[in-house]
Amino acid sequence: MLGQLALDLGYDRLALAFLAQVDPAGPHGLAAAIYRAYAHLRLGDRQQGVEQLEQLAAAHPDDPRIGPLLALAYLNSGDLEAAGERLQRLHAAGHGGPALALAQAGLALAQRDFVAAADAYEQAVIAAPVAERPRYALLAARFHLDSGFERCTSGLQAAQAVVNVLPTDPEALTVLAGTRYYCGDAAGAQAAAAAALEAGAGVEARFYYGLALSAASDRANGRAALELVADQAPASMWRQRAETALELIGGR
Repeated sequence: MLGQLALDLGYDRLALAFLAQVDPAGPHGLAAAIYRAYAHLRLGDRQQGVEQLEQLAAAHPDDPRIGPLLALAYLNSGDLEAAGERLQRLHAAGHGGPALALAQAGLALAQRDFVAAADAYEQAVIAAPVAERPRYALLAARFHLDSGFERCTSGLQAAQAVVNVLPTDPEALTVLAGTRYYCGDAAGAQAAAAAALEAGAGVEARFYYGLALSAASDRANGRAALELVADQAPASMWRQRAETALELIGGR
């Protein structure tokens, strides 16, 4: 549990230290081994993480946690062929569930097949336990926002549905703000972005807040918000986007 908590908080090396203390022959040995492989992947040790997952998959072919994670590891390593083969094997063996659907969505995205990706995200939401569906719906809404595919139909519906269930979730509000902005609802985007910032969201929400203010003819406050984004995230794509927006509105 300490290892999982450390992973959730982003302390990957600390997580490895905790997980290494778990008896591999004990009742939690397999779970710890899976989390160790995942921690290696997050740390950029892709070869080690993939090798560990391959060994675990060979030893535990029926464990539903390992196959989808291995497919995603292949994807992140750029080996689309291996990812596709792994997913085909999992489907042929009758495996399912939201994690497998997400891996399928990842492969479809890598192949630029947005229709298949959208279908896979929808399947992930359907396959998820009821309590976890908002999280998967948020991933689907994020996909529509970032890709632009069906952003103002399925994407807007998904983003709004998530906020209806999680009204104070900063990421859900941020996604809703971005979706509303790009779908021409500046006032709605401003309200969602303001709520996101109040809930503790970061520079992405402030970026949409600045755009929405500028679109609503409040250029002074819009420029101020975008300048803050550029200052707060000096080495990120959000600074680049903010500076581009500032140039378009004549603010920097």
